[in-house]
Amino acid sequence: MGLFATLLSLIFKDEEIDYSEIKSVMVIDITQLYTTKYNYGYSSGWKWGDGRSIMMPSEVPDGGQYTFSVTFKDGSKKIIKARSDTEKCNKLLQFVYDPPGKEKSSTSQLQIEDKENKNHYPVLGKNQLPNGIYVIGKDIPPGTYDFKCIWGDCYLVKIGKGETDWNCTNYYECIGADSETRVCLNVTCEEGEKIKVDGNAILEISKSKPVEIDL
Repeated sequence: MGLFATLLSLIFKDEEIDYSEIKSVMVIDITQLYTTKYNYGYSSGWKWGDGRSIMMPSEVPDGGQYTFSVTFKDGSKKIIKARSDTEKCNKLLQFVYDPPGKEKSSTSQLQIEDKENKNHYPVLGKNQLPNGIYVIGKDIPPGTYDFKCIWGDCYLVKIGKGETDWNCTNYYECIGADSETRVCLNVTCEEGEKIKVDGNAILEISKSKPVEIDL
């Protein structure tokens, strides 16, 4: 490695983070990143010998960059940037979705009551998904599923293998109490894909029934 390359690697060296000392993490900004893609072709021209190669650049999505506000146990804070789908970004997002020290009830059907207004709010039951991103093959077994919104409204998004939540091509309509539909049927979920519940809602997931055709 040359001297210039060595200096660049020292300047832009990724910051080490002691994740055991993190108290809380908050996402304060998400920026869409783009890259230049080149399409090559050939123009024949009007007469023999006028042909030439052509190159047409275009900007295409290339993931995103998250900006986190990280609070450590000693009271100090840092602003940390991380590219989506990197180990650093995934670890920090884990703190956002599942903060340390969060109490977990031993009763899955516990009902939370607002003592002042006497209103009852839904809590998670079996096979129910709140806002978040779920990996097929890790969080959800591969298969074909029906998703039913039982509370709130959200977008149900399927992120294909090799895609990010910025450039995925499989979007489903907004589902929920105030939307045109409450159910997405026969959603094929393959190993490595992701399901994203984007919004304040709870979805119930169940295995789809086989399609029967009797003509």
